[in-house]
Amino acid sequence: MQFVKINGEGDPNRDPAYQRAIECSPGHEIMPAMGVTFAGRHHEIYLSDARRTPPEKLKTILRQPVRSAG
Repeated sequence: MQFVKINGEGDPNRDPAYQRAIECSPGHEIMPAMGVTFAGRHHEIYLSDARRTPPEKLKTILRQPVRSAG
């Protein structure tokens, strides 16, 4: 399976640009530019412990399964 991977830093609940990337909205430019479309729900991988890390320093990886758009 293929994925689009997006690395994020900051509070995903407060940063609109980061939130749009996590939601992978249809208007988002990354997937159309790559010629791919959705192939399932995204996965969020939290690299930081939210209990110990300030919100602006939280690190997350988003993996969105994709398939060829054509």
